[in-house]
Amino acid sequence: MSARSRLFSSSVAVLFCVATGCATRDPGSLEGDPFGLETMDDAPKTGESPAAAAAPVPAGPAAADGNKPAAFLLRDGEGRKRVTGTLHGARMEGLWTYFDPAGRKVAAVTYLSDARHGPVTLYYVSGDGAAAGRKRMTGLFSEGAPQGVAMSYWPNKKKKLEREFDRGLLENCVGWREDGTEMTDAEAQSAALDESRTEDALFSELEAFVQLHARRRSPAAS
Repeated sequence: MSARSRLFSSSVAVLFCVATGCATRDPGSLEGDPFGLETMDDAPKTGESPAAAAAPVPAGPAAADGNKPAAFLLRDGEGRKRVTGTLHGARMEGLWTYFDPAGRKVAAVTYLSDARHGPVTLYYVSGDGAAAGRKRMTGLFSEGAPQGVAMSYWPNKKKKLEREFDRGLLENCVGWREDGTEMTDAEAQSAALDESRTEDALFSELEAFVQLHARRRSPAAS
């Protein structure tokens, strides 16, 4: 198979993964609890009702109107901030930031009506040891699909992948091994596909978690 054919096959696989939500079909793609979500047990803080522990925080008097934006703040049982963002109705809008139990960012994602749209960043998590808090990936999305250049980094901060997307299709990729030497085309294409799948799984896990709490705590669910 030619390099061009392999790249086209990888592009189709990446686009299929984004379009179908392949992360939800492959629960084994994430090991353990990378974001520490198991600590999010909805235990209330002192003096706070269980319903308020993970309830959206209104942005103003009109925020009770489902058609108006409302700030969303989710804390864990220890009162630690874990998720901040904005809901418009039941949909995620604008910048959302996710934190681990130690207060480090694990992701920052921009949304438009629940779809990733704008800048995104993933960080290494506590399970990655000394790399926790370092950038793992930066990129852009448009209407739910990767768009433009996405950069991935090894835990030692060296570049890992440079991928170029056009509406979810992988147009080009270059990769480097952890020691800084350049990957072959085949290695880079394989790594790009694996990285895209893993990133989608990580984003999807966080989004599903937010939606679970947002919809469970909405007045309509009461």
